[in-house]
Amino acid sequence: MGIERAIGRIIINSLIPQGLGSNAIIRILIERGASYRRTDMLSDIREAGGLMRYEASIRDLSPGTVVPKSWMTELELKAPYQYRVFGEAQMIDMNTGEAVTKRVSFYTDRLSSVGAWEDDFIEAFEGSYGEENTGIMSFKVAGLQHNAGYEY
Repeated sequence: MGIERAIGRIIINSLIPQGLGSNAIIRILIERGASYRRTDMLSDIREAGGLMRYEASIRDLSPGTVVPKSWMTELELKAPYQYRVFGEAQMIDMNTGEAVTKRVSFYTDRLSSVGAWEDDFIEAFEGSYGEENTGIMSFKVAGLQHNAGYEY
């Protein structure tokens, strides 16, 4: 991914909650020098908008609840999995004791409850995903993408 697109995605994520349309977001990207191929910009806007549209509702789900299909963002994922689960991880730097919140994601083929996915992430983080000298305190599911063309 080019630097323009990486910067563009950051800007898009900050503009989506303001309720701006695609054309307004693209104009802002151009003004800020972060424009890239229009079809890619539109794809990034749709992806960010779909994830954020149901984020509050997904965060409010009880641990035993499965995310409804209508709340999943449908698109072609870059990895051969059925789902990409997004969330916020509360981490702690073991050297400094500083707590940090990070937006993270993982791929899976298993449709699970949000609580099971949260447990899966914590387990994977402690096993091999974790950063050196960083511990995981919690993970909260915030969004879900479904790979178009795959079964649920």
